[in-house]
Amino acid sequence: MAHLDRKQLVGEMAARYGIRMDESDPTLAIVGLNQIVLERSVEDVCGQLRERVMEFEASAQKLETRAGQVFACGVKDTATEIRRELNGEIHAAALRYRELLQRANEPCRPAELLRWAALGIVFGLILFLCGVWVGRLTALGWSQAGFW
Repeated sequence: MAHLDRKQLVGEMAARYGIRMDESDPTLAIVGLNQIVLERSVEDVCGQLRERVMEFEASAQKLETRAGQVFACGVKDTATEIRRELNGEIHAAALRYRELLQRANEPCRPAELLRWAALGIVFGLILFLCGVWVGRLTALGWSQAGFW
């Protein structure tokens, strides 16, 4: 705090209240004592305020640390849940893929095999008969042409 200027105080008292004092007046000693007490009180309050601010900062740091831990735990739980869901979906997709692959690779059912076999026999018989007919026509054509 600023040093007490006795001359200024004497002039101020004379100007405001019309009281005449000199610089060695005991009243100024009381004012000086009050100033010293006030300065020490302000220093004490400032010291306590500094302590409270440091305590507050420490509490805020603890709170930040705890909030970070809670947030990290929440993120970890969420990531675990997402991973679990993705694994479930991957497993389901793999099952569907295996099922489709099994359907594609499994031999035809007996009814389908019988149907294809019958169709193959019918077409084979038709081709055989066409071959016999072409052969007969060829043989007739050669016999008429005199090759036989």
